[in-house]
Amino acid sequence: MSDVLTWTARQSIKGKPLLFHVAGAVLLLLVNLLFSPSFVLIGATILVVAIALSETSWWLSVGPYGFHYRFLYGFPRRTVPCSEITSVKVVKVNTWNWGGWGRHSNMDGTGLVTGRGPGIRITRTNGKIIEASCRDEDEAATAVAVLETHLNR
Repeated sequence: MSDVLTWTARQSIKGKPLLFHVAGAVLLLLVNLLFSPSFVLIGATILVVAIALSETSWWLSVGPYGFHYRFLYGFPRRTVPCSEITSVKVVKVNTWNWGGWGRHSNMDGTGLVTGRGPGIRITRTNGKIIEASCRDEDEAATAVAVLETHLNR
């Protein structure tokens, strides 16, 4: 039996950014309850709030399959196979490069941002990047080391 090297971590938005997410969701729900007579709109608002709050926490994992992330409810989810990864490195994640906290996409790629600080950057064969926050530099270095092990096979 051979050992398979993997890394898994749960990342969550904490503190003031989480408070802003929750306050915005509650405000949206209250405004809709007060000013909308339609139960369909109220139901739609609750669905939007649930989806928005699901994107405040996600699971990241690295292994022989490549890089995988999924959000709190199990979706959205994405796997980037090793064959589509050209490089991986430890970086300093800046929330303003991605437009704030949470999952953001732009022309350069996707950011999974829980805050400013250490993280990993994966460059794909199509030139797009995925940047994900980590709790500390050791965690980011471990994720990079595990992924590099699988990329060099």
